[in-house]
Amino acid sequence: MASYDLETVRSILKIRLSPQRYLHTLGTAGLMGQLAERFDQNSDEWYFVGLWHDMAREWTDDELIDFVDQHGMKTLPIERRQPVLLHGAVAAQKMGLYYEGATKPMWRALRWHTFGHPEFDLLGKAIYVADYIEPTRKHISDREKRFILEAGSLDFMVLRVYDHVVRNSGAKRKIYPLTNRMIEKIHKVVQAYE
Repeated sequence: MASYDLETVRSILKIRLSPQRYLHTLGTAGLMGQLAERFDQNSDEWYFVGLWHDMAREWTDDELIDFVDQHGMKTLPIERRQPVLLHGAVAAQKMGLYYEGATKPMWRALRWHTFGHPEFDLLGKAIYVADYIEPTRKHISDREKRFILEAGSLDFMVLRVYDHVVRNSGAKRKIYPLTNRMIEKIHKVVQAYE
């Protein structure tokens, strides 16, 4: 199995992604590195997940569907209706080709970063947050980003992201059941500590 250092992965992505998407991945990776340090986690793994999460985001619908079908990957009905959502599944599957020592939590974080997942550990919660609030994102103000980051734990950060999504999407965006299950689980954990 091939494995590449982070600089090589950055170079590969710089060639394959649009400038705007590449800047988003760098912003996400940078924030993931900061969160890893804050929560005393493996900064290389967290940075890689942030860097890699959108590696297939600009693939065509047909490329995404063909890839998951060729690899026999299970998909959600919504991913078949909106194939762009498959980019997390593709990133998770391809991760092992580029990062030696890839772990199940890394796979889960990449696979489910667009929806969230009730089995997310700290890494999964971090990518869910970082992808939403990294510095180049314009759908959320800097003040709101700071408010999210000021939360004392990743659980509270996820809850604040979710609240922002719900408040700002209105009826135009349906929250997927998998996301709701993650939020319900976090609420139970948070309530146990209150």
